[in-house]
Amino acid sequence: MTLQRYYVTLIKRRKSALKKFPMKIYTIATIALVITLMLMLLMADFRNHAFEYPEGSYTLTLGENKYNLRKAEKKWNMPAELKEISGIAYKDERTLLCIQDEIGSVFSFDLIEESINQKLLFGKSGDYEDIALVDNTIFVLKSNGHLYNFDLTYTKETEANKFTTPLSEKNDTEGLAYDVSNNRLLIACKNAPFVDDSEEKGRAIYSFDLSKNRLDEKPMIFIAKKEYNDALQQYGLDEKKHNPFQPSGIAIHPSSGRIVVICSVGKIIIVLDKAGNIEQLVPLDSKLFVQPEGICFGPNGELFISSEGKNGKGYILKFKP
Repeated sequence: MTLQRYYVTLIKRRKSALKKFPMKIYTIATIALVITLMLMLLMADFRNHAFEYPEGSYTLTLGENKYNLRKAEKKWNMPAELKEISGIAYKDERTLLCIQDEIGSVFSFDLIEESINQKLLFGKSGDYEDIALVDNTIFVLKSNGHLYNFDLTYTKETEANKFTTPLSEKNDTEGLAYDVSNNRLLIACKNAPFVDDSEEKGRAIYSFDLSKNRLDEKPMIFIAKKEYNDALQQYGLDEKKHNPFQPSGIAIHPSSGRIVVICSVGKIIIVLDKAGNIEQLVPLDSKLFVQPEGICFGPNGELFISSEGKNGKGYILKFKP
């Protein structure tokens, strides 16, 4: 029984018990009970938001680069069109390519002018989750496992190629990254880890071979639920707070080659080595990261994380190594 339901039941019982008392006493008692309930709910909410780990827990270490994920160097608020920003890709020192999960368009965001300078329409409305740039070709991932690619040419409309993979809506594909050293795309699944109906608990990352335009149906990396929970204990992190873990974005650190997975649900970053072993877990401060969905790196290790806006504007944060 939830706290709210418990107190609703308590109020009903109190009403029944107070029927014998004068209306004035009944009113006072009811008001007092409601105030008590509100105070307890506020205290519970305060405890959730005030939950913090030691400062060092928020340091992301990737090779020689260290990032303090409590202190962003820069924040860009997104225009209304990118309130639902779901994925980002680094183009150059001035430009990030952005996708949002309702419109089949790629937005070119100018980091200096702090505005959209180009918009490239490639498809119908849909649940588009992430974006990757491979040389001069853009790849966009849909939640049902479909991939779209087209040339990076700034025209109003472009014809996109569509690749249907064995992944589907049950997998809920949300993360996409370009692995330049292996000429492949990495696809992170938010939900069901396998193509078949296996009930094994965990999350998976798949490999899409760019030379063959084909997905390997066997996960490149599988993170079992137990493995993840054991890692939480190892790092002294709260199991309830960071579960379920559901990847929403993925990126590869340029110098160390580490695979970095960000999770909006569970508010955590998972660092994997090249073999797929968990190397580090870093909690995300919910006050700074409202709904983190996208992640990418610049060539010098600059870290960019995008977040959907919920009740406010979408935004992108930059962290300096």
